[in-house]
Amino acid sequence: PPMCKQPHSRAAAYRFLNSACKNCIQNQSWIVESLYSYLPPFQNISNWSWMYNPSAIEKHYKYLGLNNLGATCYMNSLLQQLFMVPEFRRDILKAVPCEDADEVNLLRELQKMFGFLQESEQHFYNTRPFCSKYLDYSGEPVNLREQMDVDEFFNMIFDKLQRSLKKSDNEKILETHFEGKVVSQVICKYNKHRSERIEPFFTISLEVKNMNNIKESLHAYVSSTTLDGENKYRCEECGGLSDAIKRTCIESLPNHLILHLKRFEFDLELLRKVKLNDYCEFPLELDMFPYTKTGVDHFETVHNGDYNAHQKVDNNNNN
Repeated sequence: PPMCKQPHSRAAAYRFLNSACKNCIQNQSWIVESLYSYLPPFQNISNWSWMYNPSAIEKHYKYLGLNNLGATCYMNSLLQQLFMVPEFRRDILKAVPCEDADEVNLLRELQKMFGFLQESEQHFYNTRPFCSKYLDYSGEPVNLREQMDVDEFFNMIFDKLQRSLKKSDNEKILETHFEGKVVSQVICKYNKHRSERIEPFFTISLEVKNMNNIKESLHAYVSSTTLDGENKYRCEECGGLSDAIKRTCIESLPNHLILHLKRFEFDLELLRKVKLNDYCEFPLELDMFPYTKTGVDHFETVHNGDYNAHQKVDNNNNN
């Protein structure tokens, strides 16, 4: 942050610079060259407005913004959300990657961005240096004018950050803050035998189409489906095929839970992804217990162990 923000401290700094330049060409040259780094490029000097107004580039609120370079709003919104997790921001800023690790330059640009957002007095940060180091899987820079699914961007940047932190003392930063576990269950209807598979996650993807709020989306996420008919489950305990319930619920929650709303779907007529603009409410406080394995088991106990299968009905389809 600026060291001389008050009029008296700025006046003292100017006096110091004046004294340092007096009768010393070397100091004068060094100070002038240092000032160049704070000036915009000179190629458009003829279009400059010489009415310099510091308040136009200084922030007026506690936090800074990230400028949109065309269609990078998806990127800016996610990076701002990650920055607003104080513990994660602190660990990223103090991370020291191995020099031979992949994606080191991207991590350094993220550190530079977080440091600027935390300490700078300007009102926005130019994300162009970060975008130049963020390469897709084919090694090409991100297209600044093409909107991307934020979940796709999230998966890519977390993959890159994991590689940049590999074999360092900070290797588990992402897991510490954002990793949870989900459990996929298949439950035999006859003897209640359970087959479970536990997997880690960084985000939980929720449907928003035809959903009024986040709670409805979460209920749909943990709702069960019935395996019967040709889809019967081969139960190890029964020794044969039987009807069963299949569902997914949360085994353990992360320190910071990220919910991804599925705002894009593939249009079979247009043969491309289209954005869903369905309205979806979310509460300021969210109780996740009903969607955990313990919460779902508790619900079943209260309802005398009955299992319920929920099916979404398309009211527009008459077949």
